Amino acid sequence: MLSTLSLATLIIAYDPGGVVSEYEAKARHVLESHTQVEIIGDCYSACTLFADKARPNVCITPDTRFYIHQATEVSTGRRSPVEYSPDLSEYIGEQPTNGWLLLTYDDLTLFWSTCK
Repeated sequence: MLSTLSLATLIIAYDPGGVVSEYEAKARHVLESHTQVEIIGDCYSACTLFADKARPNVCITPDTRFYIHQATEVSTGRRSPVEYSPDLSEYIGEQPTNGWLLLTYDDLTLFWSTCK
């Protein structure tokens, strides 16, 4: 769930994911508005895509975990890989269609800074 700490900082304490296009739009807004984002705890599915797309403005905490899987087309149920940045895609490898790929804080620090 997204909540604000101040006008300049957005805290994501837990986010279960959602519609990919909506999270991509949120990432664009964060970048355009120069909003800083702190992710604390679990970030699932489209939340991980948001974090990747808004990466320059996102930091993580030691208890942050990302849960990754292929996207599901709601109308058809068809699964397809999520389009992450090339460096993250290479690190992740094949995205699961069943279950989750867990990225822990140690994995995430290769791509995101730690919140101060």
